[in-house]
Amino acid sequence: IAIDQWPVTPVSADAPWTTVMNWSSYQPKVWEGRTYGQKSLEFHQFRDLPSRTNAPLRLAMGLGVDGQRPAQELRQLGWDLVEPQEVVPDHRSYRTFLTSSRGEWSVAKHGYVEAKTGWFSCRTACYLAAGRPAVVQDTGWSRHLPSTRGVLSFRVGRTPGRGEPRLLRTLQSRSGNCP
Repeated sequence: IAIDQWPVTPVSADAPWTTVMNWSSYQPKVWEGRTYGQKSLEFHQFRDLPSRTNAPLRLAMGLGVDGQRPAQELRQLGWDLVEPQEVVPDHRSYRTFLTSSRGEWSVAKHGYVEAKTGWFSCRTACYLAAGRPAVVQDTGWSRHLPSTRGVLSFRVGRTPGRGEPRLLRTLQSRSGNCP
């Protein structure tokens, strides 16, 4: 990342948590009886997140592999969905979208979570370079990188809502710029 291209700027008090994502990029893969899916599988666990926090949540969400996504349902649940081809059509608007947000909130692809690959998004690195915190789903990376102040991991346990209090506190308390 060219750090000089990601200036740290003040965060608006009403700035949303954001991410840029596709609903799914390809069909789930099955190997040795285990399914490795897309963000759509992980996101379902957080569909009602807007009703559990007062933090605004905006997604620049592309379509799934089948040309679909549950846009109407997600909007009804309180998500602010925007079209990625309209808000991030080039690198300058991508940078503007990230720097005008409070920080990143995002799930990871199910396959990365399931396999505990340690995958860490270059998009998340861009948020961090811009001085924005990131609250992202753990794929195993937190075993090697600290999950503290600038980047915080969350996991979904076998019990629905496990780890959720920390996630909600983080979304509501983070002011935007990384300390």
